[in-house]
Amino acid sequence: MALTAVRLMPMTVILMPLLRGHGGGRLRELATVHFVGVTQWLEGLRRLPEVPVHLRLVHYLGIGVSVSSGTLAGSALGYLLTDAVPAWVVAALLFMTPLYFLLSLIETSSRSLTDRYALVLGVTCGPLAYLVAPDFDLLITGLGAGTLGWMLGRARLRHAEGVSTRRGLLKRNQEGGQ
Repeated sequence: MALTAVRLMPMTVILMPLLRGHGGGRLRELATVHFVGVTQWLEGLRRLPEVPVHLRLVHYLGIGVSVSSGTLAGSALGYLLTDAVPAWVVAALLFMTPLYFLLSLIETSSRSLTDRYALVLGVTCGPLAYLVAPDFDLLITGLGAGTLGWMLGRARLRHAEGVSTRRGLLKRNQEGGQ
């Protein structure tokens, strides 16, 4: 239970500033963060900036309750159908979770260069980390590829800023000399 909470804590930290300012108390916010999951987080990041501030908490609760209810119903149905489902279907369904998360990240949160670098490095380094340390592969991949992606993105941005600054200076010198 504690590992799940730690895993979801960064998502909560990113999402909470979008939910503040609703006019209600902290108790409502504390109740709302219990609905943080991958789908709710991605939808919150995508939709909440366009929702008026005083309606964001209610909007997010609607997303959270809907997704959680669907998850509960789907889990119950899956449990009841366990023996009736062929093994290849089970394997495909298990593969859908990481695939869904990856595709959602690509669509929703990889808008910046550093995010794209981290995503590509994570997909590339994940299998290698699994071969080296299967018990810590996600931790190694997340910290290592995420940090390296951030560093590469920042270096690329600094380089691009330096090039544009040099071009600007060169242009001004040429204009001044003519």
